Amino acid sequence: MLNASYPAWQTRNEGIQPRQVDVYGFSAGSFTGLAIHAILCDFNCFPGITQVAAIAIPAELMQLATGDRQVKLIQLYEDKLCVWRPPSTLDLNYDCVIIQGYPKWSGRAHHSYAHLLFAPIPAGWYEVQQLQRLHPDVKI
Repeated sequence: MLNASYPAWQTRNEGIQPRQVDVYGFSAGSFTGLAIHAILCDFNCFPGITQVAAIAIPAELMQLATGDRQVKLIQLYEDKLCVWRPPSTLDLNYDCVIIQGYPKWSGRAHHSYAHLLFAPIPAGWYEVQQLQRLHPDVKI
């Protein structure tokens, strides 16, 4: 795809070095983030991470290959706007952070948690009180 878009690169591609591209997306951006992830996985020269939260994507994107890219999904279980409920995180190729509870910072619809995309939270299921104690990046 890149060679077709930039034909001049076809003669100079032997010196191209990998460039890390990190992708973040929240809510509708989770769909965009995983779509971009699918494109980047087709090229060996774009390692990096893909982190999306408030999952709002079709089920077929949940089975994308990850290649060399790490993928993390973050979901507040009580989110009223993006109601993805994983039956089991073991069936996915991705790291999943599932948070249960009603944190005050999540708003009335429990949909205000984009800041968690930048918090270093390991994969797993968490109660919000436990998560707030273990990871100070998760604001109360």
